[in-house]
Amino acid sequence: MAQFELDKHEKQVFAQWDHAHLQAAHGGEYPYAGAIGGHISFIVSYTGLGMVVSAECFFCKDKELPQDDPARGNCCLTDFSNW
Repeated sequence: MAQFELDKHEKQVFAQWDHAHLQAAHGGEYPYAGAIGGHISFIVSYTGLGMVVSAECFFCKDKELPQDDPARGNCCLTDFSNW
């Protein structure tokens, strides 16, 4: 089974987005996602240049909002500056 780990930059971007998204879309409280939770999914896409990682809120994933809107349901965590 393949395994991945978020690097320092990805962890920082995720923490900022998660906090802002939680406030903007869910009133500051995590939505109920069943007994084991899991309202956030990480999507890992392998490309010829590297791995692209994004995070997605299960409840808001289909929100069509501008990229900089914290209520948007997903966020790309990959730092493309070193590609």
